[in-house]
Amino acid sequence: MNIFRSFPQDAVVEFTNLKDHVLNNRDLIVCETPKIIRKLFEHNIKVHKILCVEDFLPSIPSDFSGEIYIASDELLNSIAGFKVHYQVLALADKPKDFPLQNLDKKIFYLNGLSSAENIGSIARSLAGFDINSLKTYCTLLVF
Repeated sequence: MNIFRSFPQDAVVEFTNLKDHVLNNRDLIVCETPKIIRKLFEHNIKVHKILCVEDFLPSIPSDFSGEIYIASDELLNSIAGFKVHYQVLALADKPKDFPLQNLDKKIFYLNGLSSAENIGSIARSLAGFDINSLKTYCTLLVF
């Protein structure tokens, strides 16, 4: 693990002013929440960087070879430009799309999603209705 407790702002530039089109052009995603980040590791999706508070460090697999940037809650929120509720962000490769036939029978479609800001709330609501597949205008997500 490469752990940095002091770092220049440009080391975590991917976490600032998050814009979907910038990340999509590089086939990258930024994830928030320990559960989603754990899923990235479970499915062998490459995680490049993690920006988190010190308390999240024990949750990171010991064989993680990417960069870990430790920040206070205030600095984390300042870098992200919003309140990071789960105190962790991860930069990872965008997962490959799943063929429709590999998804559950219940699939929820989102058309014309202009902001991914509330996708977490949508995904949690769908999970409550036992809907485990979500398709957006260009990407399939399985959770």
